[in-house]
Amino acid sequence: MSRTKHLYDFISRLWPLTRTAFRMSRQPIVGQVIQPFYSTRLHQATIIPVNEAVATGDNVALPYTLLESLAQRASARFLMADCLCRSSHDCQSHPHTLGCLYLGDGAAQINPKMGRLATVDESLAHIQTAMSSGLMPLIVHTVFDAYLLGINYNRMLTICFCCDCCCAVRNGLRLGPSKFRNIVQRLPGVSVEITTDCIECGRCQEVCHVRAITLPSQDHGLGMVSDDCKGCGECVAACPVGAIHLRVDDETQVLSQLMLRIEKRTDIGNDKSTKRV
Repeated sequence: MSRTKHLYDFISRLWPLTRTAFRMSRQPIVGQVIQPFYSTRLHQATIIPVNEAVATGDNVALPYTLLESLAQRASARFLMADCLCRSSHDCQSHPHTLGCLYLGDGAAQINPKMGRLATVDESLAHIQTAMSSGLMPLIVHTVFDAYLLGINYNRMLTICFCCDCCCAVRNGLRLGPSKFRNIVQRLPGVSVEITTDCIECGRCQEVCHVRAITLPSQDHGLGMVSDDCKGCGECVAACPVGAIHLRVDDETQVLSQLMLRIEKRTDIGNDKSTKRV
Protein backbone atom coordinates (compact mmCIF):
# COMPACT_ATOMS: atom_id res chain seq x y z
CA MET A 1 0.00 0.00 0.00
CA SER A 2 1.43 3.37 -1.01
CA ARG A 3 2.37 5.89 1.66
CA THR A 4 0.59 9.14 2.24
CA LYS A 5 2.00 12.48 1.16
CA HIS A 6 1.90 13.50 4.82
CA LEU A 7 4.41 10.79 5.77
CA TYR A 8 6.64 11.70 2.82
CA ASP A 9 6.67 15.35 3.90
CA PHE A 10 7.48 14.33 7.47
CA ILE A 11 10.49 12.28 6.30
CA SER A 12 11.56 15.20 4.13
CA ARG A 13 11.74 17.49 7.16
CA LEU A 14 13.97 14.96 8.94
CA TRP A 15 16.15 14.24 5.90
CA PRO A 16 18.93 16.76 6.74
CA LEU A 17 19.71 14.57 9.76
CA THR A 18 21.19 11.97 7.39
CA ARG A 19 24.48 13.86 7.38
CA THR A 20 24.62 13.63 11.15
CA ALA A 21 23.84 9.91 10.95
CA PHE A 22 26.69 9.37 8.50
CA ARG A 23 29.15 11.10 10.82
CA MET A 24 27.89 9.22 13.87
CA SER A 25 28.18 5.88 12.06
CA ARG A 26 31.94 6.38 11.94
CA GLN A 27 32.14 6.38 15.73
CA PRO A 28 32.98 3.00 17.35
CA ILE A 29 29.95 2.51 19.60
CA VAL A 30 27.20 4.23 17.60
CA GLY A 31 28.60 2.76 14.40
CA GLN A 32 27.96 -0.77 15.64
CA VAL A 33 24.26 0.06 15.77
CA ILE A 34 23.99 2.07 12.53
CA GLN A 35 26.36 0.31 10.14
CA PRO A 36 24.28 -2.89 9.72
CA PHE A 37 21.73 -0.72 7.90
CA TYR A 38 24.39 -0.04 5.24
CA SER A 39 24.11 -3.58 3.91
CA THR A 40 24.58 -4.40 0.23
CA ARG A 41 21.62 -6.77 0.60
CA LEU A 42 19.40 -3.77 1.25
CA HIS A 43 20.96 -1.14 -0.99
CA GLN A 44 22.89 -0.91 -4.23
CA ALA A 45 23.81 2.12 -6.32
CA THR A 46 25.61 2.50 -9.64
CA ILE A 47 27.03 5.90 -10.59
CA ILE A 48 26.61 6.88 -14.23
CA PRO A 49 29.61 9.02 -15.28
CA VAL A 50 29.02 12.66 -16.13
CA ASN A 51 28.48 12.98 -19.87
CA GLU A 52 31.49 15.14 -20.66
CA ALA A 53 33.86 12.65 -19.04
CA VAL A 54 33.05 9.55 -21.06
CA ALA A 55 35.14 8.45 -24.03
CA THR A 56 33.52 5.62 -25.99
CA GLY A 57 35.03 6.01 -29.42
CA ASP A 58 32.55 7.60 -31.82
CA ASN A 59 29.66 7.43 -29.36
CA VAL A 60 29.83 9.89 -26.47
CA ALA A 61 26.18 9.59 -25.46
CA LEU A 62 26.62 6.52 -23.26
CA PRO A 63 25.02 7.90 -20.07
CA TYR A 64 21.81 8.80 -21.89
CA THR A 65 21.80 5.50 -23.83
CA LEU A 66 21.86 3.46 -20.64
CA LEU A 67 19.04 5.40 -19.03
CA GLU A 68 17.00 5.35 -22.23
CA SER A 69 17.19 1.56 -22.30
CA LEU A 70 16.02 1.27 -18.69
CA ALA A 71 13.09 3.63 -19.27
CA GLN A 72 12.01 1.65 -22.33
CA ARG A 73 12.28 -1.72 -20.58
CA ALA A 74 10.25 -0.66 -17.54
CA SER A 75 6.63 -1.76 -17.20
CA ALA A 76 5.79 1.63 -15.62
CA ARG A 77 7.49 4.97 -14.98
CA PHE A 78 6.76 7.54 -12.27
CA LEU A 79 8.24 11.05 -12.04
CA MET A 80 8.49 12.48 -8.55
CA ALA A 81 7.32 16.08 -8.28
CA ASP A 82 10.41 17.08 -6.34
CA CYS A 83 13.81 15.82 -5.24
CA LEU A 84 13.80 14.73 -1.59
CA CYS A 85 17.48 15.63 -1.12
CA ARG A 86 17.40 19.06 -2.76
CA SER A 87 14.06 20.06 -1.26
CA SER A 88 14.99 19.07 2.29
CA HIS A 89 18.36 20.84 2.06
CA ASP A 90 16.88 23.83 0.21
CA CYS A 91 19.41 23.49 -2.61
CA GLN A 92 20.44 26.79 -4.15
CA SER A 93 22.33 25.31 -7.12
CA HIS A 94 19.78 23.12 -8.92
CA PRO A 95 15.98 22.95 -9.34
CA HIS A 96 14.05 21.14 -6.61
CA THR A 97 11.48 19.98 -9.19
CA LEU A 98 13.82 17.59 -11.05
CA GLY A 99 12.90 14.57 -8.97
CA CYS A 100 13.71 10.88 -9.18
CA LEU A 101 12.37 8.60 -11.90
CA TYR A 102 10.96 5.31 -10.58
CA LEU A 103 10.72 2.27 -12.84
CA GLY A 104 8.81 -1.03 -12.73
CA ASP A 105 5.48 -2.23 -11.37
CA GLY A 106 6.35 -0.62 -8.04
CA ALA A 107 6.33 2.78 -9.75
CA ALA A 108 2.65 2.35 -10.59
CA GLN A 109 1.90 1.97 -6.87
CA ILE A 110 3.29 5.37 -5.83
CA ASN A 111 0.78 7.85 -4.41
CA PRO A 112 -0.18 10.21 -7.28
CA LYS A 113 0.06 13.18 -4.91
CA MET A 114 3.86 12.74 -5.02
CA GLY A 115 4.17 13.06 -8.79
CA ARG A 116 2.77 11.40 -11.88
CA LEU A 117 3.00 8.36 -14.11
CA ALA A 118 4.91 9.13 -17.31
CA THR A 119 5.28 7.77 -20.82
CA VAL A 120 8.63 6.69 -22.21
CA ASP A 121 8.98 9.97 -24.12
CA GLU A 122 8.13 12.05 -21.04
CA SER A 123 10.67 10.09 -19.02
CA LEU A 124 13.39 10.60 -21.62
CA ALA A 125 12.65 14.32 -21.75
CA HIS A 126 12.99 14.43 -17.95
CA ILE A 127 16.33 12.61 -18.15
CA GLN A 128 17.63 15.03 -20.78
CA THR A 129 16.51 18.07 -18.78
CA ALA A 130 18.16 16.79 -15.61
CA MET A 131 21.45 15.96 -17.31
CA SER A 132 21.56 19.26 -19.19
CA SER A 133 21.08 20.98 -15.82
CA GLY A 134 24.32 19.45 -14.59
CA LEU A 135 22.73 16.73 -12.45
CA MET A 136 24.43 13.32 -12.38
CA PRO A 137 22.41 10.10 -12.81
CA LEU A 138 22.54 7.41 -10.15
CA ILE A 139 20.82 4.04 -10.51
CA VAL A 140 19.61 2.93 -7.10
CA HIS A 141 17.85 -0.10 -5.64
CA THR A 142 17.22 0.52 -1.97
CA VAL A 143 14.83 -0.81 0.62
CA PHE A 144 14.53 2.73 1.96
CA ASP A 145 12.72 3.95 -1.17
CA ALA A 146 10.42 0.94 -1.12
CA TYR A 147 9.49 1.60 2.52
CA LEU A 148 9.19 5.36 2.14
CA LEU A 149 6.83 5.08 -0.83
CA GLY A 150 5.09 1.85 0.18
CA ILE A 151 5.96 -0.01 -3.04
CA ASN A 152 7.18 -3.50 -4.00
CA TYR A 153 10.93 -3.71 -3.38
CA ASN A 154 11.34 -6.55 -5.89
CA ARG A 155 9.59 -4.63 -8.66
CA MET A 156 11.16 -1.18 -8.54
CA LEU A 157 14.29 0.73 -9.47
CA THR A 158 15.21 4.37 -8.94
CA ILE A 159 17.08 6.74 -11.21
CA CYS A 160 18.18 9.70 -9.11
CA PHE A 161 19.53 12.94 -10.55
CA CYS A 162 22.09 14.07 -8.04
CA CYS A 163 23.93 17.23 -7.09
CA ASP A 164 27.10 17.11 -5.01
CA CYS A 165 25.80 19.50 -2.39
CA CYS A 166 22.65 17.57 -1.38
CA CYS A 167 22.75 13.97 -2.63
CA ALA A 168 22.47 11.49 0.24
CA VAL A 169 24.64 8.91 -1.54
CA ARG A 170 27.44 11.37 -2.27
CA ASN A 171 27.25 12.66 1.30
CA GLY A 172 27.48 9.05 2.47
CA LEU A 173 30.62 8.50 0.41
CA ARG A 174 32.23 11.59 1.88
CA LEU A 175 30.98 11.46 5.47
CA GLY A 176 29.96 7.88 6.14
CA PRO A 177 31.90 4.77 7.12
CA SER A 178 33.91 2.66 4.71
CA LYS A 179 31.10 0.08 4.73
CA PHE A 180 28.81 2.57 2.99
CA ARG A 181 31.20 2.67 0.04
CA ASN A 182 30.45 -0.98 -0.71
CA ILE A 183 26.89 0.01 -1.58
CA VAL A 184 28.05 2.22 -4.45
CA GLN A 185 29.53 0.38 -7.44
CA ARG A 186 31.37 1.51 -10.51
CA LEU A 187 29.61 1.13 -13.85
CA PRO A 188 30.78 -2.15 -15.48
CA GLY A 189 33.56 -1.62 -18.01
CA VAL A 190 34.58 1.82 -16.77
CA SER A 191 38.26 2.61 -16.22
CA VAL A 192 39.99 5.80 -15.06
CA GLU A 193 43.63 6.66 -15.64
CA ILE A 194 45.97 9.59 -14.99
CA THR A 195 48.40 10.40 -17.81
CA THR A 196 51.85 11.98 -17.85
CA ASP A 197 50.22 15.36 -18.53
CA CYS A 198 49.36 15.62 -14.81
CA ILE A 199 50.62 18.86 -13.25
CA GLU A 200 49.96 17.69 -9.67
CA CYS A 201 47.56 20.54 -8.90
CA GLY A 202 45.49 18.30 -6.60
CA ARG A 203 42.13 19.38 -7.97
CA CYS A 204 41.17 15.77 -8.71
CA GLN A 205 41.82 14.79 -5.11
CA GLU A 206 39.61 17.62 -3.89
CA VAL A 207 36.57 16.41 -5.84
CA CYS A 208 37.05 12.66 -5.30
CA HIS A 209 34.43 11.42 -2.82
CA VAL A 210 36.35 8.29 -1.86
CA ARG A 211 39.95 9.56 -1.92
CA ALA A 212 40.87 7.08 -4.62
CA ILE A 213 43.53 9.26 -6.29
CA THR A 214 47.25 9.35 -5.53
CA LEU A 215 49.31 11.97 -7.35
CA PRO A 216 52.77 11.29 -8.87
CA SER A 217 55.70 10.96 -6.47
CA GLN A 218 59.23 9.63 -6.40
CA ASP A 219 57.83 6.16 -5.73
CA HIS A 220 55.73 6.06 -8.88
CA GLY A 221 55.99 8.20 -11.98
CA LEU A 222 52.28 8.35 -12.72
CA GLY A 223 49.29 9.27 -10.62
CA MET A 224 47.25 6.27 -9.53
CA VAL A 225 43.53 5.55 -9.20
CA SER A 226 42.69 2.82 -6.68
CA ASP A 227 39.97 0.20 -6.85
CA ASP A 228 37.92 2.38 -4.49
CA CYS A 229 37.15 4.64 -7.48
CA LYS A 230 33.42 4.76 -8.27
CA GLY A 231 33.90 6.00 -11.84
CA CYS A 232 31.80 9.14 -11.45
CA GLY A 233 34.03 11.15 -13.80
CA GLU A 234 34.18 14.26 -11.65
CA CYS A 235 37.97 14.14 -11.54
CA VAL A 236 38.01 14.15 -15.34
CA ALA A 237 35.82 17.24 -15.49
CA ALA A 238 37.86 18.95 -12.76
CA CYS A 239 41.32 18.42 -14.29
CA PRO A 240 42.48 21.76 -15.78
CA VAL A 241 44.83 20.13 -18.31
CA GLY A 242 42.83 17.07 -19.35
CA ALA A 243 45.30 14.64 -17.79
CA ILE A 244 42.64 12.20 -16.54
CA HIS A 245 40.75 9.90 -18.87
CA LEU A 246 37.61 7.88 -18.20
CA ARG A 247 36.90 5.18 -20.73
CA VAL A 248 34.21 2.61 -21.37
CA ASP A 249 35.41 -0.60 -23.03
CA ASP A 250 32.33 -1.61 -25.01
CA GLU A 251 28.96 0.10 -24.88
CA THR A 252 26.98 -3.06 -25.68
CA GLN A 253 28.77 -5.03 -22.99
CA VAL A 254 28.31 -2.22 -20.47
CA LEU A 255 24.54 -2.30 -20.95
CA SER A 256 24.30 -6.09 -20.77
CA GLN A 257 26.47 -6.27 -17.64
CA LEU A 258 24.51 -3.45 -16.01
CA MET A 259 21.24 -5.26 -16.72
CA LEU A 260 22.63 -8.46 -15.21
CA ARG A 261 23.56 -6.52 -12.08
CA ILE A 262 20.08 -5.02 -11.85
CA GLU A 263 18.21 -8.24 -12.64
CA LYS A 264 19.92 -10.06 -9.78
CA ARG A 265 18.07 -7.72 -7.42
CA THR A 266 14.84 -6.59 -9.04
CA ASP A 267 12.52 -6.95 -12.06
CA ILE A 268 11.29 -3.74 -13.64
CA GLY A 269 9.70 -5.23 -16.75
CA ASN A 270 10.36 -7.47 -19.70
CA ASP A 271 10.97 -7.29 -23.43
CA LYS A 272 7.30 -6.53 -24.05
CA SER A 273 7.61 -3.38 -21.94
CA THR A 274 9.94 -1.82 -24.52
CA LYS A 275 6.91 -0.80 -26.54
CA ARG A 276 6.55 2.97 -26.38
CA VAL A 277 3.32 4.30 -24.86
